[in-house]
Amino acid sequence: MEPLRRRRYVSRGYFTPLAMTTVFAVATVAAGVVVAAGQYRKAAARAERELMDRVTLESAVAAQADALLTGPPAPLATHPGLTFALNGRTVTVEVSAPQGKYDLNGDGAEAIGQGLAVWGMDEGLRKKLAGASATPTTRVDSLRDVAAALRLSQAEEDCARRWITLGRRPGPMDTTGLGTAGKDAATRSIGPSDQADLRAAVTGGGGKAGGGSPRVLWARLRFTGDVDQPWRVHDWRFLRPAAGAAACP
Repeated sequence: MEPLRRRRYVSRGYFTPLAMTTVFAVATVAAGVVVAAGQYRKAAARAERELMDRVTLESAVAAQADALLTGPPAPLATHPGLTFALNGRTVTVEVSAPQGKYDLNGDGAEAIGQGLAVWGMDEGLRKKLAGASATPTTRVDSLRDVAAALRLSQAEEDCARRWITLGRRPGPMDTTGLGTAGKDAATRSIGPSDQADLRAAVTGGGGKAGGGSPRVLWARLRFTGDVDQPWRVHDWRFLRPAAGAAACP
């Protein structure tokens, strides 16, 4: 009788279930690490763009404030300010004054609604803003609160700030300051206690030029007349109006 011989078995590509599970788990973890790293890089790049947008907008507002003090008399009505390239972005600044805007604290719903209708504001937004005006027993404290209470989109708030203000009264509205300044528009030189609304908008870089959503900063500044601190900030609001939003009159 022949002695039993041990047979040698050679693996020819066969994996046990445990080995297959281990390989799959390692591959899954590796894929997750790659995806997480990609998401982190995108988030970091997005945060960097956002920060650079803010720095650029704030620099534009500061430059425009200096220009108001050192430049020639400017129109009271809305008019273009500085336009320049900075940090790989194009920045434009628009200048307006509270004297040429409707005041939610005193002008009344009827006057505000009729005035905005004359200038062609969208009916839906016009009615919302007129309805938000203060009554004899109430007071509106900030445009940001108004926008939140009315659930305005950022594009609607951006438009509202071109036409609505708080705190102009008891001073009268200067009708020469309404709308966009024409060729022969009345001008003024900045004096102590005068206010200016600056709207800086950035495109390019993080601002997404070419039909994308721009980044906007609205700043309300009051001239103090102090050489060391000529401006006092009353409002500072960043917005990103949606691309394709309805045009604002």
